[in-house]
Amino acid sequence: MSCESEIVELLRGSGQRPTPQRLMILSILRHREGHLTAAEILAEVKKEYPYVDISTIYRTMNALKELHLV
Repeated sequence: MSCESEIVELLRGSGQRPTPQRLMILSILRHREGHLTAAEILAEVKKEYPYVDISTIYRTMNALKELHLV
């Protein structure tokens, strides 16, 4: 099973939908070095999903924190 498949199953198992935005946020965090601010993550996500807003980033980060993924 791939890393992404495991993450999708973990999200589903916790009642979270594995949306493209959530998966993209995880991918950004995995592939960038160092610490990122919510604004930096938002700027990256908006390149592909321009309608995403900062509250999506914060909600996703909170959910990922609860799942011990970040």
